[in-house]
Amino acid sequence: AGNGFSGIYIWGAQLEQGSFATSYIPTVASSVTRNADAASMTGTNFSSWFNAGEQTFYAESTLSGNGTGASGLIFELDPVVSGSYFTFGFSNSTTAAVGWYAAGSTASFSGSVLKGAISYTSSATSYSANGGAVTTPSPDYKGTANAIYFGSRGASQQFLNGRIKKFACYPKTSTNAQLQALTV
Repeated sequence: AGNGFSGIYIWGAQLEQGSFATSYIPTVASSVTRNADAASMTGTNFSSWFNAGEQTFYAESTLSGNGTGASGLIFELDPVVSGSYFTFGFSNSTTAAVGWYAAGSTASFSGSVLKGAISYTSSATSYSANGGAVTTPSPDYKGTANAIYFGSRGASQQFLNGRIKKFACYPKTSTNAQLQALTV
C-alpha cells in the first residue's frame, strides 16, 4: 500500500534477450511475437501535405547491418504508377541507393551512414547523398503518389536494419547547391 509519496511505479518493463532494445510488446500472460516496426502515411493523412508538383525530401539514417531482402529502405513513395515505386535507402551494408523502379533508374552512393536529399518538379528530379555530386535520373521521377512508407517497402518488404535519425519534407524544390549542402 505504501505511504502515499515514496516509491516508484513501473509499467511496460521488458527484458531484452538481443543486443539492442526493441519497441514495447504488450503481453498479458503469454509470450507474443512483435510485428516489424513499419510506419506509413496513406489516404488523406498523406494527400493533405504531399505536393505532386514539387517537393524536397531529406533523410538521415544509419545501418546496423544489411537490411532484409535486397535492401533496407529509409522511405518509399508508392505507387507512382501501378507496379512502380520510388525508394531511398541502402542496397547493402556499405552502399546507399536511390531508385525510381518502374523506369529502372538507380544511383548508388558509398557509406553506411546516409544523408540524402531528393528534389523534384513535374519536369525534373535531382538527388544528392553524403555531400556528393547532384544526380539527375533519366527518365526522371514524376511526383504522383498516394502513400509513403518509412523503414520498409510497402508494409512488408525490405525492412531497414538501422535507424532513421531525421526525415524532413519541404513543399518546394531545392537547387542543386541546396541539395548538396543538406547532405554534407
